[in-house]
Amino acid sequence: MNARTKLAIFRLLPALVLAPLITGCVHPLLTTDIKLSPGDTTARLRVRLMTEGSITILQFAPSKCYAFSDPAVRSLATIYRGEKSFGISLTWPAKLDMPNDLAGVPQSSYEEILVKAQSPLDFRVSWFGGNQYVVYKANRVAEFLPETGKDYELKVFASPKSPMRLVIDELQVNDGHITRVPVAVNDLHLCGT
Repeated sequence: MNARTKLAIFRLLPALVLAPLITGCVHPLLTTDIKLSPGDTTARLRVRLMTEGSITILQFAPSKCYAFSDPAVRSLATIYRGEKSFGISLTWPAKLDMPNDLAGVPQSSYEEILVKAQSPLDFRVSWFGGNQYVVYKANRVAEFLPETGKDYELKVFASPKSPMRLVIDELQVNDGHITRVPVAVNDLHLCGT
């Protein structure tokens, strides 16, 4: 093995060591790919992390109540943002060319995904933030109803010692300008509460 090969392996070693740790957080079969049945329609959803930290958003099958141990049916988004966030993203967040007025906003702070329309989207947002000494976390389970062919933006606001806030807007384009129309976000019932 020559010096150049050893150097290449040495440079790849951190990624090879971290990869199992990163992928271990989400089941390997739980992908962001959407599974559609004949006749299903879709909408587009942009997920934005508005603060530093990291978020994971998982989709769940409809249920009367939710527990944090429930198995998810799909991973919607995973975003790491800021110097103080924990985790390393090995993939560039997906983009679907949605209407965009986010000039100056880092592309790594949002993802764009396809979701099924005409049926409630039940999801859980998990946020982590802090520094090497203190870690804060928050979870919220919510739902909204995407309509066929429409574009939506979910903004996640989270900070230490404050309740997580979720804001969903429909993105409407009129004469080349984007208008954000608020959409109702329903909090879902946690089992045992």
